[in-house]
Amino acid sequence: LHRHDVHEAFTASELEVEFPSFASELGERSVFLADATENDARTFKWRGGIVSSYRAVADGANILFAGSAGNHASGVVVAGRTLGVPVDITVPTTAPPEKSDRLLTLAGTNPVKVHRAGATFDDTMLEMRRNGKAYRPELIPAFDSRLTSAGQGTLFDDIIHAHPDVEQIVVNAGGGGEATGVLMRRDQLGYTDQVNVVIAQATGSDSLSRSLAANRLVNATAPNKRYGGICVRRIGDYNFEQIARASNKTILTVEESAIDHLIDGYEYDWEN
Repeated sequence: LHRHDVHEAFTASELEVEFPSFASELGERSVFLADATENDARTFKWRGGIVSSYRAVADGANILFAGSAGNHASGVVVAGRTLGVPVDITVPTTAPPEKSDRLLTLAGTNPVKVHRAGATFDDTMLEMRRNGKAYRPELIPAFDSRLTSAGQGTLFDDIIHAHPDVEQIVVNAGGGGEATGVLMRRDQLGYTDQVNVVIAQATGSDSLSRSLAANRLVNATAPNKRYGGICVRRIGDYNFEQIARASNKTILTVEESAIDHLIDGYEYDWEN
């Protein structure tokens, strides 16, 4: 309903453009990159942000709170702007100043306050628990939420529309919001048997695989700071329950050597 408000332009194009012969190296017919960053927020996370925000506003919220290292904050700011509700964001102290500045720009004329607390996302959320913001009904969770996950799950709708014969979708682990949403939406639409969902985790950011092995929530060994957006200490409670229950899924740890191979072997411009 709000895709036009954020100027979304979803694409799913062959990865061969950036990584020649990549598909053949993997032994696959074709590999596509689903790009959901062509929008005002520059991230797919506006989807989860607006679904959760819409419900909060419908329940009477007159302000939205969020803690985020960047992408989720952008999504909530865009959601607040779209729904006409003020936003209060807390970001880690290590977040680049330009990220905070961009949140203010994204908001336009919609009121937004940006606070800095904690060195990491987990530390930021700890501070929000201390000051009570994390317990407010107006809090828009970054991933540990049915509604946030459902919003991220609309990625599956776009992917299956672009490529009805898709056999495998790769998502990252992180806090589990994207993986949970895609798995749930796949099952809702009846594609459980056709589509295997691969949930990729970085070395050290292994809360998901450790939790599944122990059949209970377990912290990551050492959250990998190389990938800031998915550097979380523990997968969400709700997300763990849903992922554990889902079938036709694969948990994959992506070794640092594989990332280095993409950078070096394909002369990829990592900085850009």
